[in-house]
Amino acid sequence: MRKTLLTPLMVGVLSSTFLLVNCDKKPNRLSKSSKDGKTQKEKADDRAKVWVDCSNEFIKKYRISKDLVQKLSAQKTDDLNPSQTEELKKKAQDAGEKTDETIAEITKIKTDADGCKAKDPKTKQATTRYLIGGIRNEVDQVLINLMEKAKITVPQTEKAKINVEKNAKKSEANQTRNSLDAGIDLIISNDFAEASLPANKEANAVFIGGSILKVPDDIIKHRTDKTKTICKIEKIAPDDAVLKGSQKVKVITTEWLPKDENSEDTRRTYSVTFGQGGNFATIYCLIAETKEKNVNTEIRSAFGTHLQSEAQTNASIGTDPAMDKNPAASNDET
Repeated sequence: MRKTLLTPLMVGVLSSTFLLVNCDKKPNRLSKSSKDGKTQKEKADDRAKVWVDCSNEFIKKYRISKDLVQKLSAQKTDDLNPSQTEELKKKAQDAGEKTDETIAEITKIKTDADGCKAKDPKTKQATTRYLIGGIRNEVDQVLINLMEKAKITVPQTEKAKINVEKNAKKSEANQTRNSLDAGIDLIISNDFAEASLPANKEANAVFIGGSILKVPDDIIKHRTDKTKTICKIEKIAPDDAVLKGSQKVKVITTEWLPKDENSEDTRRTYSVTFGQGGNFATIYCLIAETKEKNVNTEIRSAFGTHLQSEAQTNASIGTDPAMDKNPAASNDET
């Protein structure tokens, strides 16, 4: 999930001192953790996944499928007449098929590819990564939502149901306290949901150390403390929909964002996009210096009880002791 749904900008109370990330700018500085500009996490990802170069045809089809999925997520699902239902079926099938065609542009290059990298034509460095799982997960969430709310059943919704059930089984073993793997389910608090409302998009609220800060002076103080991880939520689409607190959200995609070449902050930004039915939101977190290898732990710590596994929310003290025995997650570097 990238580009059209991910708006790579965190806006704060003061544009010069708050959380600001601009993905459109090309980074001109190397990461402190590697001379070639790649973090240990990125290198580990490269070794663990099979990547190919994104073709121009992939980019073209990706933009088309993205637009279809976005529009589909905003479709009315209540009180549909027969003609509206048939039209929605066609749109659902089309969005799923176009997504499959997009993915095929990756696998036709290499059948076992996990994704593709778009490269800057000048530097030849990878600027954006597109994971097949993330691309398909996004449309699956929208299709499942339509199937449940509008009783839409087409081949693509059936495929989405199978994919979601398969991913759910895989995620059962990954529900550790610090996991943020794509495909897993987490429970968000009412405060988390409220912070994702369109009306609060530029509100004075960030998450740090398990608490929510809303006082500008406090935010600025922690924003400049590079030993802290600080996060902000941005609602994505559709504008008139909301996430529901105390309910599950699914992790759709995760990624490091390029540094803003004009920023004096040496911390890197990590984004995690969540889906709940047809609604989406992304969190953007400035990760504390030297803690990039523990990115999942840092983010989960920043949100605390506002972002938990179901087992954690059911535990009497807010955490599951059994989980504490195995806090490692695949997105944390080793």
